[in-house]
Amino acid sequence: MRALRLSVAAAMLVSVAGCATPEKTSTGKENEVATSEMKPDEALAALKKASRELMAGIAPGVEFTEAGTNRAVPCGGPGGSEYSKVHLDFEGGLSAPASDPRVPQGEELFSKAESTLRRMGLEVRGRQRTPAGDGLVFAGDGFGGRIILHVQDAVMVRGQTACLDNPDDLR
Repeated sequence: MRALRLSVAAAMLVSVAGCATPEKTSTGKENEVATSEMKPDEALAALKKASRELMAGIAPGVEFTEAGTNRAVPCGGPGGSEYSKVHLDFEGGLSAPASDPRVPQGEELFSKAESTLRRMGLEVRGRQRTPAGDGLVFAGDGFGGRIILHVQDAVMVRGQTACLDNPDDLR
């Protein structure tokens, strides 16, 4: 009986230790959530900068407006509900509607977005279709996002920082 308890305890220890090991992604980089040394506000600043540059590359001369509260969302601890780690949300869009002649239309929008993102050194992860509209997913150091051709005649960027250590630790 004692041997059975020891083997069960050993199996549990091995499974917990395996959970702590960062996984490799398909790009060969370690999991960004586990290894990023950025602070959430630094990652948010990088996401905002990338979004502004992306929109300026797509539609020069059209103003980009930030929206939202950039609220901290917990993602640490068991079940991701603790504030030991957080990610920050971001949203913004062009001030002109998607149908404006200064904004590229249809596939041209996504082609221009992809070339702009690659020129900026960001990773392009592919297209995505949602009820909100068609999008192009991208990622940078400490953040990810997508540009969306919204069904309500808007071009938007929505993004989120990686799950990073919370310097404020709001538990």
